[in-house]
Amino acid sequence: MRVTVLGAGPSCPNPGGACAGYLFEEDETKLLLDCGPGVMGQLQKHVHYRQLSAVVITHLHPDHFFDLVPLGCGLKYGPYEGEPHRLPLYLPPGGTEILLAVIRPVDPFQAFFSELFWMEEFDPAERLLIGNLSLRFAPVEHYIPTYAVAVEGRGRAVFSSDTGPCEELVALAKGADLFLCEATLPTREEWPEARGHLSAQEAGEMARRAGVKRLVLTHTWGEYDKAYLIAEARSAFGGPVEVAVEGAVYEV
Repeated sequence: MRVTVLGAGPSCPNPGGACAGYLFEEDETKLLLDCGPGVMGQLQKHVHYRQLSAVVITHLHPDHFFDLVPLGCGLKYGPYEGEPHRLPLYLPPGGTEILLAVIRPVDPFQAFFSELFWMEEFDPAERLLIGNLSLRFAPVEHYIPTYAVAVEGRGRAVFSSDTGPCEELVALAKGADLFLCEATLPTREEWPEARGHLSAQEAGEMARRAGVKRLVLTHTWGEYDKAYLIAEARSAFGGPVEVAVEGAVYEV
């Protein structure tokens, strides 16, 4: 399984980067996990959006789904030869109502998303099969309902989404080959009230407890010293750590 980082930034994209977005590929299956601002431009460096098998959204904060609108515009207006098809779009429970409410001011008849996407809300308690990939979910500690995702093909990768310290995430990530874990905060001491996010050290602690093979810190601010974040995470984890950057590819 190939994992490509399309967006590694936090709620504001880093210079030249994008908000949350990850491409998972196993044989012909191409899954886009989250679709934040800037992700569509990054995606097309690797695959065309019409090649996607499905899109899965972990939660309905803007930095994780706002580029669904440009994706829809591409599907509707982009040059294409052949019969168009509705792209499967999987949302968390309650996500359909939120998504349609956001788009309503520019799409009062609600036709835009219904024409272009086959929308369904995933059941967090059940496996979701998308082509050659199998997805499992776990609720995590954020400010709105949010789900970490384990993506399994020939390898196993786990994306934390946005979360504070969380036992459910540790359980989901057990033994993962690749752990894409948010590290929004430089230190917990500087942001003690931000329980919906992790520090780099906390990400390392969770990686150690889960026994993952490789930790990649994501959702990080570009102004923070990457060497410092890596050192903080490694001190708690003890295994290989790096900071995600757009375009990075991992073979799992």
